[in-house]
Amino acid sequence: YKTNQTILFSVKPTLSMDISGDLLINNLVPGSYAYSNGLDMTVSSNAQNGFYVQATAGSPDNNTTSLINTSTGDNYEISSIPENPDIDDISEAEDNTWGFYYNNDCVPGFDSVDEYNGWTAFTGLPLDGDSTTPPEVIFNAEDYHGTYGGHQPFCFKIGAKAGSDLPSGIYSNVINFYAISHPVSDLATIEDVEYMQEFATMSEGEKAIIKASMQPDKQYIIKDNRDGKEYYIARLKDGNIWMTQNLDHNIVTTENFYTSENTDLPWDFSDPINPTPGVWDPIRATYATGDRTWVKSGPESYDPGNYCWNGSTPGSYHAISCTSEDANKHYALGNYYNWNAAVAANSISDFTKEDNVNQSICPAGWKLPNAQGDLSYSGLVETLALTSGTNGNVQNDPVYFVYGGRWTGSRTSANGYYESAYYKSGNTTGRFYFSITPTISPRGLGSRSEGYFVRCVAR
Repeated sequence: YKTNQTILFSVKPTLSMDISGDLLINNLVPGSYAYSNGLDMTVSSNAQNGFYVQATAGSPDNNTTSLINTSTGDNYEISSIPENPDIDDISEAEDNTWGFYYNNDCVPGFDSVDEYNGWTAFTGLPLDGDSTTPPEVIFNAEDYHGTYGGHQPFCFKIGAKAGSDLPSGIYSNVINFYAISHPVSDLATIEDVEYMQEFATMSEGEKAIIKASMQPDKQYIIKDNRDGKEYYIARLKDGNIWMTQNLDHNIVTTENFYTSENTDLPWDFSDPINPTPGVWDPIRATYATGDRTWVKSGPESYDPGNYCWNGSTPGSYHAISCTSEDANKHYALGNYYNWNAAVAANSISDFTKEDNVNQSICPAGWKLPNAQGDLSYSGLVETLALTSGTNGNVQNDPVYFVYGGRWTGSRTSANGYYESAYYKSGNTTGRFYFSITPTISPRGLGSRSEGYFVRCVAR
């Protein structure tokens, strides 16, 4: 006799909110404006996808967002300003109105707008339970999930502006705060991801779900939405998701084509409410197959055509026309990029210290690995024990680092060369290099003017 019994258990993430006291404006006089004390708030959760905080105004026995005068018995009130009224300070609001602002990067106990930056613009709150206007999301902590402890403080204030005809009295209402954990992402597996750029909009929790769905070292196919080209990717034993073939993107000079929304460029957060994407307008496009001109300054990229490493390790570099079998072996060479092109820059004047450059020609959500530190070629070498450059696992599954040489402006050389985001002063930079002999140098140096291959790793 045999019976199948279902096993069920539930996981209930923790979620809590700690708020200190009430909001009080105790010095508002007619014909003036004033701010409340600062309300320190802390939300804690180990929810996998983080949490968010919403706020509304009004109470069940007072169906209004206005601050009502409870002292005189008259129907005087201070109305809520509109949502997103495009004002930076309550002094810019109309008379007899109030609004709120907050800071999600504050120090608890800080009570001065002037002394601490990062406060949002003033806005109004919708009425609690108003089905036509959803609660105001005042803080969205997608990245504060269990991995980071999920403990996030933020600060909240209100301000009011009184007209000269506003009578004295106590004006009050209620603000309702809600802490809500994010639901499980709709992106359940890597199979649900079509474009590489989708990684840029995922929370850390969503990335964790995607990564967990990938079998170690198994190859998956994903697209770059800038040109529709497909690439193999894999979750390698170092725990990171890597491209397992070389980038083959041809640089274009179309104005505003490369932005933070499709390319690994930093966003401009000078306005934290409405950040703007960074832009890279390269001064030169990729040189076509057969064009051997190489200016050696600014961004340079060369497309050698539909060629593959032929799988022959000894001797100098050899390339053959790619067949479907070669492509399935990840042997396509891709393009050569000098360092300026690899880090999406027209010159190196913006980089002045030895550090990891935090931008690249990789798709948004992906980065150029560096030759130093944890997320690096050296870490990959150590984790995968890539110690053999001859018929070893450098060229084969799962990493497929092919022998494609480097482009010097007129010819290619032997060995294998890969770009790094690590900047070193002078005319050299750290790269990943392996020779046709059993030698691997994860911190090899090379001229920035030479063309190397590019591999990207998910951020």
